[in-house]
Amino acid sequence: LDRLNPALSGGYREQLSLFTKKIDALKSELKAHGYSVTGDEPMKITLAAKEYGYLGAEIAAYLSEYRIFTEFSDQDYLVLMPSPENSDVAIERLREALLSLPKKERIDIAPPTIHTPKRAISIREAVMSDSEILSLSECVGRVASTVTLACPPAIPIAVPGEVIDEKTILAFEYYGIRKCSVVK
Repeated sequence: LDRLNPALSGGYREQLSLFTKKIDALKSELKAHGYSVTGDEPMKITLAAKEYGYLGAEIAAYLSEYRIFTEFSDQDYLVLMPSPENSDVAIERLREALLSLPKKERIDIAPPTIHTPKRAISIREAVMSDSEILSLSECVGRVASTVTLACPPAIPIAVPGEVIDEKTILAFEYYGIRKCSVVK
């Protein structure tokens, strides 16, 4: 923290203010181009990818070809977290990459409805129990031993102690989870 103080006292507030204006302008340009930009965090660009005709992971893979790496992507969203440490050249590379991606027909696949599975044992008991990692096909009817989610800090699909049912499996599959830790 002591090493950071000189940077913060040396005009970083102004640098941050100018940078957030650049990101706001980029968000506006993306919206005008047809992207659905969601959220209101000034240092985060969140795209609802399906609105533009892609899965978030598809846009992430596309951006990686430009040496642009996302903070998060799944079927629904793509999240970028630029900072003032990113050069104008890097932000321009992001802009050009996103604007050169052709818009396609909207994808109308809705995420599964998240439900609360039946509780079998307490969270503590589940976490403290012996566990094993199984493929999803082997998990139906088993009790979750750890929190299973697609990306922290996401809402857990299953909490330790809950019984994994078919709806839970569908949610796991949708979010790319292929294995689960269950109580032995």
